[in-house]
Amino acid sequence: MRCRTAMTIYDNLDNHREIPLSLSHHLKNCLNCSQEIYLTQTVIEDGVREESIACEVDVTRSVMNIIELSENHAKCGISGLKWMSTGILILGSIVFISFSKNFTILQDIFSFNIELPLYIVLGVAISLYTSFFAGTHLNYINTDKISKFIER
Repeated sequence: MRCRTAMTIYDNLDNHREIPLSLSHHLKNCLNCSQEIYLTQTVIEDGVREESIACEVDVTRSVMNIIELSENHAKCGISGLKWMSTGILILGSIVFISFSKNFTILQDIFSFNIELPLYIVLGVAISLYTSFFAGTHLNYINTDKISKFIER
């Protein structure tokens, strides 16, 4: 086992979890890794003591205010390019499915009655896609224009 692999395994262990046999064998033979793990454990134990992390001034309020005021919140979601490529893929499959070799095989198996159910399924797929797209992008909707339109 290499030292880098051994340290990665040690770093991935949970607190007070038993060290695997392969890692303990490596630590018996490698003085550098065993010293590094010993130093890591002493630093962690020193950091756990309350007096070593005590702070005279309570900075919680100021830190939370800075976080709330910052506009760089992490955005989770799917990018616009992925939404567009998925929509184009679904629309392309609706258009080009009739030219596919697999479609002719399905027609041979199920006779010529496969077209209508297939297009219904693909229509439901594009409807679900557009409803998910609209539901995830509700914050882009201008509510003032909608309320004016409803009041007319």
